[in-house]
Amino acid sequence: MVAVALAAGTAQAAPAVAQVGDGLSRTTGDLARFCRMEDRTFCYGFMTGAWQFYEALVAYEGAEDVNVDPFVCPGREVSGDEAVAAFVRWVDANPDAVGEAAVDGLFRAWAATFPCD
Repeated sequence: MVAVALAAGTAQAAPAVAQVGDGLSRTTGDLARFCRMEDRTFCYGFMTGAWQFYEALVAYEGAEDVNVDPFVCPGREVSGDEAVAAFVRWVDANPDAVGEAAVDGLFRAWAATFPCD
């Protein structure tokens, strides 16, 4: 599977995190607010962790009830900025999703943008 490169741009300080509520990203709307900040450290970190977990699930060849078929297939390396932009655009186009769990909205956005054909 092709990696989503999200580590770029994470060297800035992280005090901006305190500007979003309690500093937690529980919902898709919370994550979108972090991803719209000038300092996207939290956004990149959240997305990197989510992507790595997704790749591990897709690659896992253990118990049948744990196997996950790919549902996000960029077909090429995607930059961190492109991954963030795809998510933010999807949230803007799907305002009813802002209350969903952050990881659910993230993967719905990526699946819509980078579908497996």
